[in-house]
Amino acid sequence: MKIKKALLKDSFKEIKTSYKRFISIMLMALLGVGFFAGLRASSPDMVDSIDKYYKDQNVYDIEVISTLGLTNEDIEALKQVENVDEVYGTYSQDGLIKDGQKETVAKILTLDDVNKPVLVEGKMPENSNECLVERDFLESNAKNIGDTIEIESKIELGLSGENDENSENQKQEGTENGSSEEENYLKNQTLKIVGVVQSPLYISRERGTSKLGSGQINSYIYVTKENINTDIYTEIYIKLENSEKYKTASKSYEEYVEETKNNIENIKEERENARYQELIDEANKKILDAQEEFDKQKQEGEAKIADAEKQIQDGKNQIAEAEAKIQQNENETKTKFASSQSQLNSAKETLNKSEEEYNSNKTALETVFKEAENQKEVIQTNLNTINTNLEQINKSYQSIEESLKNPDITDKEKEELESTKIELEAKKVELEETKATLENNISELETKVSEGKAKLEKAKTQIEEGKVTIQKQEKTLQTAKTQANTEIANAKKELEKSKEEINTAEAELEANRQEFNQKIRRSRRKAN
Repeated sequence: MKIKKALLKDSFKEIKTSYKRFISIMLMALLGVGFFAGLRASSPDMVDSIDKYYKDQNVYDIEVISTLGLTNEDIEALKQVENVDEVYGTYSQDGLIKDGQKETVAKILTLDDVNKPVLVEGKMPENSNECLVERDFLESNAKNIGDTIEIESKIELGLSGENDENSENQKQEGTENGSSEEENYLKNQTLKIVGVVQSPLYISRERGTSKLGSGQINSYIYVTKENINTDIYTEIYIKLENSEKYKTASKSYEEYVEETKNNIENIKEERENARYQELIDEANKKILDAQEEFDKQKQEGEAKIADAEKQIQDGKNQIAEAEAKIQQNENETKTKFASSQSQLNSAKETLNKSEEEYNSNKTALETVFKEAENQKEVIQTNLNTINTNLEQINKSYQSIEESLKNPDITDKEKEELESTKIELEAKKVELEETKATLENNISELETKVSEGKAKLEKAKTQIEEGKVTIQKQEKTLQTAKTQANTEIANAKKELEKSKEEINTAEAELEANRQEFNQKIRRSRRKAN
């Protein structure tokens, strides 16, 4: 008793000296007890709330997934499993939404009677080009209900799932060779936002990871099943019979689910083998079809290559013939032009000689013409004198005629007049003859001068005409040379163009041949 009293006394004394610390410890103990009591009291309510939420949204009891994909046959097989009530085949896929420089990775989900999202704002989709998004997506992308988005999503076409190493290698090989092993996951990639929802599949903020973009899923989007471009399900969700009688997260519920899972495991191998065999049969059919198509395309490719080689060889032969023809034409043209130029030079030489001869004759004839003019002047002077004498004789003759008519003249005078008259007549005849001779001489001189001038004029005209003819011939020859050179140059240009086309065709043929051989080798590797 003394010890107890001493201990109590000691304790009170200690409390008294450090009562602040004691009060703090007491308050902490009271808070801990209160918090624990609150948790104990609210836990059933929280469990009830989540249980009600899951039942209202018809959240799945069991999820079935497969790397080979799931089919309607799997759904029918699962419906036969004990305790299974409803089976839903759904689709999900990662997609990339680009808005300028920003990229958003979204999980694409489909609307169904299972895992129903809660509509917060807007309406449910009525068409395949409409979608639902979560609130965070609108805020982070500055979008509103009624806006449209473009989502890019692909699905691989092949036997194996996304974790298959061979599939990845085939995908890489197909990309390197420019061929695609993918198709669009959505029929309509441009979607209109019609509502905002909350998904029961994403209670927490975590959205999972992805191979797209930054590797992190940023949001989820709901679309209609009609917009999905495949008939292979990515998940199958199962609702169990009488599952609403169990409380979510209760041990009895977990045991009930586990029991059904075990029943599903019993058909797992059978369904996997059936699905695998289905894919194998499908792949074998595709291989046979591909082999037929390969053989057909190979035959067509070889025929096209052979035809292209023949066309190229024909083109080369035509080019060789054209080169020979051009060379022949060029040689013939040069020979022809050389002959024409020689003839032209000869004609010019002849013309020059004719012109020199003309100039020489012109000088000599001009001297003759001058002498003839002098002679003509002398003769004309003599002729004038004769004409004057004739006039005098005529006057004297008339005077004698008048005197003879006079009856008073004597016989002697008459005789003298008759004698003078006879002399005058003889003189007149002599002068008339001389005059005729002089006039004839003048006429001959004029004729000779006129003929000489005519010959000079004719020679001059012939020389001028020869010059004009030679100029025309020179112009014609030059035009012919220009035209021939232009035609030869154009022919050579066309020939060079044909050579370039042949070289281009050969390069394309070689590239096509290499591509064809690569496709053949690649197809053989795939076949093996």
